[in-house]
This record gives sequence, C-alpha cells and structure tokens, in this order.
Amino acid sequence: MAKYIIRKSFDGKYWWVLIAPNGDNLLTSDAYTSKEGCLNGVQTSKESLKDSNFKMLMTARKYEPYFTQIADNYQILARSEIYPAAYARDAATDTVKNYAADAVIEDLS
Repeated sequence: MAKYIIRKSFDGKYWWVLIAPNGDNLLTSDAYTSKEGCLNGVQTSKESLKDSNFKMLMTARKYEPYFTQIADNYQILARSEIYPAAYARDAATDTVKNYAADAVIEDLS
C-alpha cells in the first residue's frame, strides 16, 4: 500500500513524501508553514491524478528525466526523484496515478 508520510523539518516547516507500495519515494513536496497546509497539500495530491496534473521534465544539465505533480490551479504540488530513463519516470507517474488516491497518511511530524 502506498502512503503519504508527513514530516516536520528542523526549522518548523512541514512537508510530505509519497511512498510507493514497494518503498520507493515517488514525490516530495515543498515546505509548508503549517501542518494544516501540509495536510491540504496531501489532499490536493490525492485529487490531482489526471494526465494534465503531471508534467514530464528533464534536468537542464544531464537531461535526466523527472516529473512534477501540478494542482488544477497550476501550482506545483511535488517533484519526483531523478530517474535513469524516461520509461522509469513514466512508470513512476503511473504508480502515483494508481495508488495516491487510496494512500494512507502517516504523520511523523
């Protein structure tokens, strides 16, 4: 089962990570100033699973594939890891689409 893990950083900000059923990190959010904002970000991530909510990208230097998840208001929700090939990035995107909506939330903050 996939899960969202909520953490609190040393400076008091909150962030979340979406973990795949196999334990791989799929997405990492930016920092939120409040726990409520972080939880709202998780909920928006769970609801933003259409193809249009994902932007397939490449790093500027080495052209390494990664993706971002975008809310319906075009705000970036989270970024993926860097993948060795586009097919791996695309498979990770499919994993998010298949598992995020039902992922449990684990609060480690």
